[in-house]
Amino acid sequence: MIRLSGALLLLLLGCAARPAPASRPPPSLEPTVATPLTPPPARTFDDGPAVADPAAVLTWLDAGRGRRVQLPVVVQFDDQHRLAVTGASIGAGGVPLKLDDTAMGIALIDQLRTLCPPGPACTVWLEGTWGPLMEGMPDFGTDAGPARHDFAVRRVVGLADATATQVRGERP
Repeated sequence: MIRLSGALLLLLLGCAARPAPASRPPPSLEPTVATPLTPPPARTFDDGPAVADPAAVLTWLDAGRGRRVQLPVVVQFDDQHRLAVTGASIGAGGVPLKLDDTAMGIALIDQLRTLCPPGPACTVWLEGTWGPLMEGMPDFGTDAGPARHDFAVRRVVGLADATATQVRGERP
């Protein structure tokens, strides 16, 4: 007969199958959220002045500073690879813009690169607020050429076509 030492016997008894504990509910695969997320509110936009009249567009945008607007923006790219935006204006040859995409989750250039067809320029509807995202930020003098107006981009709405002849403002 084989003799087992006390330590070996305890090891064998410890490894023996144990009965399952009282039944528990299976773990939930749903993430626990303190409050459910709500979709952003539906926004309604009304037509503003025609992009062919830059003075009227500027007056209208300055009067509605702080509200959401949608602008048909012509964006020029640096080269065929579209790694950077070199210029932007409301309509072709309209009000020159300085686009600020810091409030966006995905960079504006990345969205434009996937949305726009190949070419040196693309016209898109951009939604945002007129003016800088933050007031009082320093200008480091890197902008050459004519003065450009700040536009804080919040969302790329989509491609614009030839019917995009007016700016749009959010209905109060």
